[in-house]
Amino acid sequence: MLNKDLVFPNEFKTSVYLKNVIKAKNIHVGNYTYYDCPSGDPLEFETKNVLFNYEIFGDRLIIGNFYYGSSQPSIKFDFNISI
Repeated sequence: MLNKDLVFPNEFKTSVYLKNVIKAKNIHVGNYTYYDCPSGDPLEFETKNVLFNYEIFGDRLIIGNFYYGSSQPSIKFDFNISI
């Protein structure tokens, strides 16, 4: 059975359950969504893969319950503003 309360679901620590590592209030992630980064630190998902995310402008990212993201190829969520 999967334990959604763990940070690392595997013994290699190359994957993380995103809900347990995301700090931004405007990023909402489902319980079993995980990110795999075999060539880097998966704990850096928010700082390296969610770009230009400004809560003050109403930006919001919602990722479902059973999503799998990988650094191979790179996954990026890019927010921007039209002026």
